[in-house]
Amino acid sequence: MGLTLHHSGRLTSPEHVPELIHEVADICESAGWNYQIVDRVLHGVPEDYLRLIDEQATEFRAQGISFQVHEKAESTMLCFGPDGRTLSPMALFRPDLTDWSDDMLAHYSFTKTQLAGAEGHIVLCRILKYLFGKYFSEVEVNDEGEYYHTGDRELLEKQFAAYDEALSKITTVLSNANLEKATTIPELIAMIKAALPDAEIRLVSDEEE
Repeated sequence: MGLTLHHSGRLTSPEHVPELIHEVADICESAGWNYQIVDRVLHGVPEDYLRLIDEQATEFRAQGISFQVHEKAESTMLCFGPDGRTLSPMALFRPDLTDWSDDMLAHYSFTKTQLAGAEGHIVLCRILKYLFGKYFSEVEVNDEGEYYHTGDRELLEKQFAAYDEALSKITTVLSNANLEKATTIPELIAMIKAALPDAEIRLVSDEEE
């Protein structure tokens, strides 16, 4: 849990990937940010999905870059398949378990900025808005801080405060729930549900993993 920015999109052309990688890497070098270039063949992508992209394709190559605008923010991933669509972390790291028919699972990426604060979140929004405007033909952004679309810093700070308060309450409730007394996973889940009755918590079966 924590304030997060979600995004997905499509490049105007897959040929722009090297240029985008180079520009983001240059920005990171100048700003002193951590970054990592991605270039790998993904194994486990369904053949029917691969054929939708290119009937002659024999492999699914992912290229892009991840970068960190603040030491306390999660890394932001801009990685793309051969069709220029963004790839989710799930698609990049476990393509064999990804439902490629589900846009949210296959193509949405996200960055949690809760611990980076408003300044880190604003920097991320600004660089993404610049990159999306220059390189993308399609973009969807869901900013839980509501800054990306509004540019309203006061609203963003209110959202951060609301998340901070919620996290503080959850931490207090769980610290008083004596979770250390649980001896099994189901018992632990039951205790958490009792402590947080409004939370949606469930066990994932082997079939769902």
